[in-house]
Amino acid sequence: MIICGAKNFGFVHVPKCAGSSIRWPLKDQDDMGGRFFGSARIDGLGRVNMNHLPMIWLRDHFPDAWAALGQVESYALVRDPMDRFVSAMAQRARGLNKDPGAMRPREVRELAETVVTYIEGLSDYPEAKQIVFAPQRDFVFAGPQQAVTHIWPVEAMPALRRRLQDHHGLILDRDQIWNPTVTYRRAWMAKPLKQLKETSKRVLPMAQYAALRDMAVKAFTTHGAPVLEETLRGEARFQRFVADFYAADHELHHEALAAHASRSTAAG
Repeated sequence: MIICGAKNFGFVHVPKCAGSSIRWPLKDQDDMGGRFFGSARIDGLGRVNMNHLPMIWLRDHFPDAWAALGQVESYALVRDPMDRFVSAMAQRARGLNKDPGAMRPREVRELAETVVTYIEGLSDYPEAKQIVFAPQRDFVFAGPQQAVTHIWPVEAMPALRRRLQDHHGLILDRDQIWNPTVTYRRAWMAKPLKQLKETSKRVLPMAQYAALRDMAVKAFTTHGAPVLEETLRGEARFQRFVADFYAADHELHHEALAAHASRSTAAG
């Protein structure tokens, strides 16, 4: 999350919804001073992923930031739940040092079953490393209260970027990549390339970082993880889980798409 009072702007990063392409270019304008980047240990919560805080946690544990968010016009991106689940599973695989593009169907099923069983058994939010599986709605609503002013679908990213420039005077270096799932051409490349990515993100201007990253993506990876994606989308067990557990997210994404279509029609 970032907040820029001078620009009347806030952005809440829903995990696995392309938020990095908005948040990172604007991090130097954050009134919170980068408070909601990285991870931290919070009394009553333990170690949490500060990049992705459910709004109830923000309201109850960070009242100053909650109040500041309520004073600005804020935005969040949401995504088709199955697309997001596939992306989150790929991230979980990488977190366990597995190449999502090299996994066999049996490995995908076993890992997905472990994740789904864990999520279904929770009475609260997942641990920090698995917060990406929390419902999208919980990052834009605190209970029944909508905490984010504008909810946009990831499909409308170019229009959102224009909105931020025209309405808030925010200039974003061109970086529209959505952290896509990729397969490394050689398994040994994964670790050094990830280290290079994180280092360059910290030290380079966004335009230079994006150019270096895009060059590496083209040279050393292929797009997607077909077996992982086909297995998750094709298995009834995981279809039902996504349909049921993320039912509110389906509605949220559908409403965001409809709102964008309405804006586009009005603008035309």
